[in-house]
Amino acid sequence: MKKELLFTFGAQMLILFSGLAVYKLAMMHFGTAGFAEFSIAKRNSAYLNALILLGLGVAIPKFIAMERGKKSDNESSVFLSGLLILAVSLTIAAIAFFVFGEKIAFALFGDAQYASFLFAFFVSILGLCLHSIVYDYYRGRINFGYAVFIQIINLGLVPLVVFLFSKNNTELFLYSGLIMLAVSGIALAKILITLHYKNTHLDIFLPKLFAYGIHRLPADFGLASLLALPAIFAAHTMSVMEAGFIAFSISLLSLSGQAAAPIALVMLPKISHLMGEQNFALIAHYTKRFALLFVAISITGTLLYQIFTKELLTLYLGNTDPKLVEISKIVMWGGLFYPFYVAMRGIIDGYYNKAYNTVSILVALGFFLLLSVLTEDNPLSLVFAIAILAAMTLYFIKPILSKSQP
Repeated sequence: MKKELLFTFGAQMLILFSGLAVYKLAMMHFGTAGFAEFSIAKRNSAYLNALILLGLGVAIPKFIAMERGKKSDNESSVFLSGLLILAVSLTIAAIAFFVFGEKIAFALFGDAQYASFLFAFFVSILGLCLHSIVYDYYRGRINFGYAVFIQIINLGLVPLVVFLFSKNNTELFLYSGLIMLAVSGIALAKILITLHYKNTHLDIFLPKLFAYGIHRLPADFGLASLLALPAIFAAHTMSVMEAGFIAFSISLLSLSGQAAAPIALVMLPKISHLMGEQNFALIAHYTKRFALLFVAISITGTLLYQIFTKELLTLYLGNTDPKLVEISKIVMWGGLFYPFYVAMRGIIDGYYNKAYNTVSILVALGFFLLLSVLTEDNPLSLVFAIAILAAMTLYFIKPILSKSQP
């Protein structure tokens, strides 16, 4: 497992640095106003990607890994079922964007004039979705060589390269989506060539994946909502500039989870495989080890950021708006809790068949919405909600540490 973790950690670090660099490039190429628009659009694309995927990001790798653990011949059935579900979901989303363009633009950006941006925006979401299903196929097979290669190209290199020939955010999102579609399309073709089409059990796995994924959808969509709604609310109640600052700060918080993402990405199929073998002692060992590690990382990283916020942002973006520094400091207190949640969610999904991550997310999201109404302080409400999310996560890993069967 060390090899898989090293591969995935290396890829996630490259993606983290790429994720940091794109904001710097957006500020340099498009100015402060373009930077704010870019930040909101990036948050919203992650938001809608989670909705359209319908929980397949968990369902596909889990079921492929479980079928491999059982030594069955149903991997092809699992993947084809997931691909069909995604195709239907994307078709529905495309129709909604075409029919309700102005309403969707107003809901996401606080201004119906952004309807002209939606085509490029949707192409970028198509690229992300196709990338996700290819990546999750290789995750399920625990083939992290191919998985890491796809990640580095689509999420590490493409977001940087498109700045070379993009004059505005519309071109940027359009070109990045088209390139990701091309790269992921080639990878998908390779997968489809290798699949076994005889004795496929779509009648069994279509409802099974859909049911499992749809129960995880509230978790994916809820987390995306938790990370997107503060900026969306701000776009309606404040200026686009302040909404962009909030979106950027939340993106930094999201990037802090990149340090923990390799654990979640690797441990979901790994724990699923160990569940097939009924090896509960090893599951408990991994859970305790990684939980302690990311508690230490979260505390250290958050305190360092709070001490050097202004210096780090000045070094990163250049001359920074005092309001950006203020918002960023508040949001990044969530770094005490977010990496821990990211590391543990893969273990929870791999261990339990019940959607406990969904429960945690919905409780945290409800808490955020309540606080937002009562206080109208979206950044601080987000921090408290993420603390609740981490507490719920800790509650659900306690039985795993006892080495008991769920």
